[in-house]
Amino acid sequence: MPIADTLKSAGNLIKAIGVFLALLPGVAVLVGLVQLPGSMEALVKFLSGALGVTIVLAVLLSSAPIRRMKGIVAAALILGCALGGAVASTSYMIYAGHHLLPPPDGNGGAIAIPDEPSTELARLMQPFGDDDYAEALMVSVQRDRIRRLMDRDSSASISKMVGLLLTGQLLLVFAIALGAWKLAERDAAATRRAGRNRPPSAEPGT
Repeated sequence: MPIADTLKSAGNLIKAIGVFLALLPGVAVLVGLVQLPGSMEALVKFLSGALGVTIVLAVLLSSAPIRRMKGIVAAALILGCALGGAVASTSYMIYAGHHLLPPPDGNGGAIAIPDEPSTELARLMQPFGDDDYAEALMVSVQRDRIRRLMDRDSSASISKMVGLLLTGQLLLVFAIALGAWKLAERDAAATRRAGRNRPPSAEPGT
């Protein structure tokens, strides 16, 4: 196989692997590997999947600017996005671990804990140390009311979780996709150079 064809095939393989890896964060959300607030689960899954595909398409359509981007600039951008994505994703896992509870009856999605409960919810939670929502949802005679108030008061904590999750995914997907495309474009440039340097008398495949 000619060197140019070999390099072209390698570039296509890198792009295919890059697309696969870039879509993995969204797949993890879709298949339930990431805990989500039950009230927003369907929307978050849709946004996560759409975000991953959109970023890959945006990178694909930006091949020309990526080709012109200096390697050191691309490396810094990839590293910065990867680190930012890791920080946002880790922050989400920590925050969600403290603000999501499994439903006590096992039905439905995770229940979000509000950062700033209303006066009524705070009063109902006083017998449970103000913040032991798991126990309150299990034994309180007012557990149905507590559940409704938690759903009502948790919009801020849910927004923070969704923001952290999607930000982490955006940065990680962009870093992976950009890195794969930059490597593939570098191989494409090598292919063009190999074609220009081929002796005029050379037969294809020799």
